Amino acid sequence: IGPGAYLWVKLNSRAAERRVGAQTSEGGVMPIAMLLEWSDMDEAKYLELIERVALGDQMFPGAIAHVAGPIEGGWRVVDVWESEEAFQRFLKEELLPRIERDRRVRIHSTQRHR
Repeated sequence: IGPGAYLWVKLNSRAAERRVGAQTSEGGVMPIAMLLEWSDMDEAKYLELIERVALGDQMFPGAIAHVAGPIEGGWRVVDVWESEEAFQRFLKEELLPRIERDRRVRIHSTQRHR
C-alpha cells in the first residue's frame, strides 16, 4: 500500500470458516474480488464518498476487505466480497444512490480460483 492509500479489513472467523470450506462444485459460494476505477476522483472526493456510505466502523454485510488509493487520472478501489450477490446488493443499495451521476466508474470482477 502506497502513500494516500486506505485499507479496511473485516475479520470474521465464522465467515472465514465458511469460505475455507466453500467449494463451488458442491454449491458453495466463492469470494469475489471487485476492482472499481473512477476517473476524476481524488482523495478528498473519495473520503467524501466514504462519509456518504458510512456504516460507522462496520463494513457492509458481505464485505471482507477494502483497499483504495490514487492512480493516474483517478482512484482505484479493490474490494473482496463473500459473493457476487453481496457486492451487487451493496452497489444497488449503498453506492449507486450516493455517487454523482457524472462520475465515471469502471467495475471489474474476478472470482478466486483454487
